[in-house]
This record gives sequence, structure tokens and C-alpha cells, in this order.
Amino acid sequence: LHYRIWGPQGAVKGKVLLVHGLGASTFTYRNNAPALAKAGYWVLAVDLPGYGFARVPLEIRLQWTKLVENYLGKRRSLAGIVLLMDVRHPLKEQDRDLIGWAAALGIPLHVLLTKADKLSRGPGKSTLLAVRRELASIPATTVQLFSALSGEGIDAARAVLDQWYSAPREADIG
Repeated sequence: LHYRIWGPQGAVKGKVLLVHGLGASTFTYRNNAPALAKAGYWVLAVDLPGYGFARVPLEIRLQWTKLVENYLGKRRSLAGIVLLMDVRHPLKEQDRDLIGWAAALGIPLHVLLTKADKLSRGPGKSTLLAVRRELASIPATTVQLFSALSGEGIDAARAVLDQWYSAPREADIG
């Protein structure tokens, strides 16, 4: 796993923001991370290798899959997973794999259907309802529309994260 951390001086405590991407693909967070750190937040940007559009040989992808499974299986302190899916292309095979891992390990999952500003209200709501219906049987899984551009869903996502980080967690294994 690749990661980058921005934070105030001292030990990690208080609010932690978890963001997928290392900066090039998360322009907003890259530019705002220092300000968030100054305000007392820890920003942890995580990029799952091979997730999305990485074009690598199958052998390398399988190694990454084992790495991610191992990481998720040992991180008892992991409060939850925020899964980003393009609202126009939800529930791809890799999304389903990650959803399955989260469910099998009992890790809460919050799905952000991103780029909600790219669809009109009706199609966006239809996709939201379809994804919610498909994931309804998976415990501790929530789904919402999200747009970094318009700000839609930011407060709802923040509320989920606040709830996760206020709950006690176990120590990591190994």
C-alpha cells in the first residue's frame, strides 16, 4: 500500500481524514492537507495498488490482492473503509471484491458514489437506489452520492467518519 500522511506535531490523535489517492489524483486534498493539518486534523491518503486503472500483469495484480487482503485482515484498528465509485460506473469487479472483503472481515463500509455532479438528479438518484438495493444485505454498509466539485454529500460523509472515529477499536495484529 502506498500512503502519505499530513498532520500536526506529535502523536496521531483526534480527527483523521482518510483519502484514496496520493496527490496527483486528489488535487483538492493535496492542496488542502497542510491547512487541515494546521487545524488539528491528520490526513491519511491511501492508494490501494492495482485498484482502478493500473495496467499491470496478472501476476503482479495477484500479489497486490494478497497484500490488500493481508492488510485488511490485520488492521483491527481500522474504523471502516470508504469505497469511492464513479456514479456512472458503479460496482465493478474490484469494487465487489473489496465489498466482499469488508463484509467477511466485519469492517464497516461507506460507499461514496462520486462525480454526482456529472449526472442530473434523476439518474443519480436511480443509481444510488440501485446500489443501496444490491448492498442492502451486507451489514454495516452505507451508500451515498458525493461530489467534491459541488460539495454534495460532504456533510453526510463527514458524519459517517465522525461516528467511526468516536467508536473504540481493537489493536492491530502483528
